[in-house]
Amino acid sequence: MMKRGILVAFGAGDHAGVDIAADREGLALHATPYANLHVGRELPVRLLPDDAVVGDCFAYPGESGRVWGNYLRFSRVGRGVLRVERAPVTGMPLYWTRWRGGILCFSHLELAADLGLDLAIDWDFVRHGLAYRNFRTERTGIAGVAELLPGTALLFDGAVSSVAPFWLPWSHVTGDIGADRQCAAAAVERCTSMCVDRWAEQPGGRLLELSGGLDSSIIAASLTACGHSFRAVTAVTATPDGDERRYARDVARQCGANLIEAPVDEAAINLLSKPDRLTVRPAAASILAGFDRAIAGAIHAGDSDQVWSGIGGDNIFGYSHSVSPAIDAWQAKGLRAPLFHLLGDIAAVAGTTRWHAAKALARRLRSRETRPLWPRDDIFAERSALPAAPFLHPWQEAAGGFPPGKRQHVEALMRIGDFMDRPDRWHDRKVVAPLLSQPLVETCLAIPSWLWISGGRDRAVARAAFARQLPPSVLHRRTKGRLEAMCAAAFQRERARLAPFLLDGRIATQGLLDRPEIERYFSREGVDPEFAYFRLLEIADIERWVRSVESWRCRGGASAAQRAY
Repeated sequence: MMKRGILVAFGAGDHAGVDIAADREGLALHATPYANLHVGRELPVRLLPDDAVVGDCFAYPGESGRVWGNYLRFSRVGRGVLRVERAPVTGMPLYWTRWRGGILCFSHLELAADLGLDLAIDWDFVRHGLAYRNFRTERTGIAGVAELLPGTALLFDGAVSSVAPFWLPWSHVTGDIGADRQCAAAAVERCTSMCVDRWAEQPGGRLLELSGGLDSSIIAASLTACGHSFRAVTAVTATPDGDERRYARDVARQCGANLIEAPVDEAAINLLSKPDRLTVRPAAASILAGFDRAIAGAIHAGDSDQVWSGIGGDNIFGYSHSVSPAIDAWQAKGLRAPLFHLLGDIAAVAGTTRWHAAKALARRLRSRETRPLWPRDDIFAERSALPAAPFLHPWQEAAGGFPPGKRQHVEALMRIGDFMDRPDRWHDRKVVAPLLSQPLVETCLAIPSWLWISGGRDRAVARAAFARQLPPSVLHRRTKGRLEAMCAAAFQRERARLAPFLLDGRIATQGLLDRPEIERYFSREGVDPEFAYFRLLEIADIERWVRSVESWRCRGGASAAQRAY
């Protein structure tokens, strides 16, 4: 039974199969004059004559008619025209395809898999993923199925469908919130507290994934300041680089929260295992199976209704090691730009010298090449078989008109969008990511990029905003929890099986892998210091996903060899 699924069909045609599929998963029927909405019983639904909102929707303070949240809106906007809108920034996942003369929308592929969809792999999508990692567009890995991206709307008049954005980040990057870090920090603290408070007003127990890093600690401090109780869980690796208990304990102690220390079971990591569910893209990373299992155990043990996460903090709080903030300041202030101090800040954040930062700035200023919106990363792939440019994204068109620090900020926001629906532990659960709330994202985008590194600290504005609420160990922390030791150990354990899995797999059969390069890598002992093996783990996840979809597609009349995984 699916508690938070959505299945909707509209337009001409027989929709009886939709009703059957929805009933099988326990979805509740909400009938409207323009479409029958089948919705999981844990999702709030608001019905009006020409409008239906599914999910959590909040009013902007002092702005009549403007809303934010994690919602989908279905509305009738004209004679026979249906509009489906997904909330900006995150929004509830929704996929759609043309189906029996109309449109079929669904939140999870499992809901629609038995409704006659072909489920053919889109190999151009795979090629794109091998060249541009984590660059999510409306294109999915299932041919003919598209994702309705956050901040976009689908229109259907009964015959023709179209998609267009109604929210773009560029409308907010030109603001100037505060002339200095203190003013910007005050704005971030106010907005964060407002967003956390609104999310926490909803009923149900809260479990916060508390790593002890800055971002999740800010959520813990905000919940406490707003008077909301919570439990916390921190995942503990067997290796020191991923053990952040010291910091998580400090935060939990200061907030008066119960902390669950969940050991990561590295035996749960199987790099070749079949995915647990059918998805439109590669989803859960096999290397994180131990994390998923550890935190899921804490969720079940406490019967938590909501899982809170600090995901997105690095992305909205301007985490950067580049010289782009200095370029932004130069373009904005000219000779008044404090370049000497900024170069010192950049050097401190990046762990280098002011001289090296100055040389990097000079190279960037001399170069006439425009940095691409998305970097290419095609290691271990057959480069000649890959696309020369990424798929189109609605945020790309206006990017060239903004300074590089702002473009990197928006790029970071795009990057985190590829992770919101991946973890297995979050599947069909209410996940609250308050740092990706639309008002807070808009506030952070308006802050000048150089303020985020002021004083030589990453995420400097956020640190200043919560300096009085965080333990000193977290506030002044310069390190991050890392997983290299766990990942390297898993790769070493599985390398004998992983090599043929990749070299004899479906992606290799399509001619998309650089076989000699992969063979050379596996012929070495140990792992390289540049962590190239991690890209092999990501490619293995794509291979696992391809095989799972093809196995599902062939299950009716497939041979034993085709069904084997």
